[in-house]
Amino acid sequence: MKQSHDQDGHHMDRITDGSGAEHRQGAEGADGGRGTDAGERRPASGGRLPVGTLAVDTARDRVGVVMDHVGGRVNLRPLGGGREWDADPGRVRPADRADELRARVREANAESRRGR
Repeated sequence: MKQSHDQDGHHMDRITDGSGAEHRQGAEGADGGRGTDAGERRPASGGRLPVGTLAVDTARDRVGVVMDHVGGRVNLRPLGGGREWDADPGRVRPADRADELRARVREANAESRRGR
């Protein structure tokens, strides 16, 4: 993920999906920073999360990048790359900054253990 700023100076994350396609997500996440009464964040569209969105699979407590929507499931890939998994769309929400930080620390620790 690369960081940049849009024309208005807002922070943007550029996420590539391995195919070379690039997706942008604002600093406040895919939902524009809005949350529900329960504190759970939902997509601004009220529907599926866009491909490239950093998301949390709450059933597995895992953070991943939305890669696709197939057969009523959400395909997620770990932040640092690796094997994709399928998730129930009702159990997937946009990741907030704390979720992203947790995933990046977890990945950095795993890379350190592998000697990278």
